[in-house]
Amino acid sequence: MAVSTKGRGRGRKPIKSVESRRMEQLIGFN
Repeated sequence: MAVSTKGRGRGRKPIKSVESRRMEQLIGFN
């Protein structure tokens, strides 16, 4: 799933990109 969020083309909205990045740091997917 982390790879899916990283894909910008998959991102539905630009805000999701920022949220995804924050979630990744919270989970430790940095």
